[in-house]
Amino acid sequence: LIVSGAAGTFWRVDPATGDRTVVSSSSVGAGETTSGVFGLVVEADGTIVASSGWEAEILRIDPTTGDRTVIASATIGSGATFSSTWQILINTDGTIIYLDASQGVLGQIDPSTLERTVISSASVGSGVAFQSAMYGVTRLPDGDYAVASNTDTDPSIIRVDPDTGDRTALSGDTVGWATLSAPGMRWGWIPVAHSTLRTLATVPS
Repeated sequence: LIVSGAAGTFWRVDPATGDRTVVSSSSVGAGETTSGVFGLVVEADGTIVASSGWEAEILRIDPTTGDRTVIASATIGSGATFSSTWQILINTDGTIIYLDASQGVLGQIDPSTLERTVISSASVGSGVAFQSAMYGVTRLPDGDYAVASNTDTDPSIIRVDPDTGDRTALSGDTVGWATLSAPGMRWGWIPVAHSTLRTLATVPS
């Protein structure tokens, strides 16, 4: 189990004992330090990938040495413009999926070339528009993406076709049986607090 906090320290936690070991920090490992980690995933080879909302960057962390390498930022990486990042996930083929709230983009990063491409945005795909806050993303069993995209008064979950970028409302105040804007409500598998959708995850069948 890998966890991180606002200060940019990464710990490995033993789920059996609860013991914590620092994997990477300002004093463990080399490379750029980060803070405000909002997204955290692990690649097939054990490499940690973290997204920093505060620093607007995505990093790879070597689990053995703690070394940190920025793989996406406003100045690092090629392809689609990159301005910010919230949640990330990794597909089975290793592709890194990210949300860029400033650009209104659901994008992907080639794990080998680090080139960024847009999956869906105002100019890629059609349908429901992403809102100003894009907090969470997950892959649905049918291969589509689900994005928690909302303002404080208009929380919604948007389904995205990965091939076309088309967006449709999966659930929200006008789709589904619960009022998502109610503070503190827990709706299905979506944690809802303070009138906004922050994160989401699929439930294994």
